[in-house]
Order: sequence, then structure tokens, then C-alpha cells
Amino acid sequence: MRIYSAEKYQELFINSILWIDWQIKNIVGSKNLNLINEYAQANQGIVKTLTKIIKAC
Repeated sequence: MRIYSAEKYQELFINSILWIDWQIKNIVGSKNLNLINEYAQANQGIVKTLTKIIKAC
């Protein structure tokens, strides 16, 4: 396990938030949320992404 400085951990944290935001925007941006099936697909994509993050912790 690598040991980072407090500043590096803060940078990693900030970048992870940006990455999660980018992922969700890509998932939602490619769907027409007014259509039930595309809304469901977007929801599943977001849940899948967040589940990966939770399992990695």
C-alpha cells in the first residue's frame, strides 16, 4: 500500500469526485430520460458505477 501526503490524498479525493460526476453525466447524457426504458438504463448504469466504487473501498 502506498503512503501519500495529506495533500496527495486531498487531490485524489477531489479528482475522484470529478470522475464520478463525469461518469454520471456520460451515462445520463446518452439517454432520453423521458423514455421509461432509457431512464431505467441510466439508473442501472449509475447504480453499477456506484456499486463498483463501494466494493473498491
